[in-house]
Amino acid sequence: MFSLFILGASSALVAEADARNVEYVNCIFAEARSVAVEMDDAVFVEHWRSSCVSQREAFNAAFIEVRIARGENRAEAEADWFAVQQRGLDRLLDARRNIRDMQA
Repeated sequence: MFSLFILGASSALVAEADARNVEYVNCIFAEARSVAVEMDDAVFVEHWRSSCVSQREAFNAAFIEVRIARGENRAEAEADWFAVQQRGLDRLLDARRNIRDMQA
């Protein structure tokens, strides 16, 4: 799961972000498991981008709210969001490659 730094954010706001995080991660993992591991990485990335859109948008909004509440400006919060998304995608791609390597 993605982690949120909670300094300066209300517990209700953090709880909401945590709930949106769980929904998003569960959806992404379900989608990742639903496609063949042999799928080309570029095709998988396009599939990932078009999957779980409502969950991603809800988590994005909550994530940014928490970051702003802890003192970041919107641009910093959005940059953090982009970095979190990229790390998550990189981890999914690494996991898929590891599975392919084990199957070879």
